[in-house]
Amino acid sequence: MNWIGFAGRSIIIGMVCFVAILSAASAQTIPGRPSPDQGARLASKLCVNCHLIGQESQATGRVKADVPTFREIANLDGQTSERMTVLIISPNHPMPTIALSRDDIAHVVAYIETFKTEN
Repeated sequence: MNWIGFAGRSIIIGMVCFVAILSAASAQTIPGRPSPDQGARLASKLCVNCHLIGQESQATGRVKADVPTFREIANLDGQTSERMTVLIISPNHPMPTIALSRDDIAHVVAYIETFKTEN
C-alpha cells in the first residue's frame, strides 16, 4: 500500500515538474508587447534608405519614386497589422527581403501604426 502511495506521489511530483518546465518554456517564446520605440530604432537602421520614417515624412514626401512613406503605409485603405507583417516577411519588388525576428517585425509594425490618422 505504501508503494502505491509513493508511486502516486511520484506521478504527481513528475506532473508538477512537467507543468513548471512547460510554463517556463512557453513564457520564453511568448513575445512581449510590441514596442513602437524599438520599431523606430530598427526602422532608422533598416528602412530609412528607401522610406521616409518619422515626422519628417509629413513635410517632404517620398524618398524614391513609388516607395510609400510610413504614414502612407499606415493609412492605406484596409491596412492591418497582419497585412503589414505579411508584406515585411514576403515583400513586393522593389522592397528587399530583410531577415527579422517575429518580435522585430512586430516592433516595426507597431511603429508604423503610430502614423495612422483617424478618418
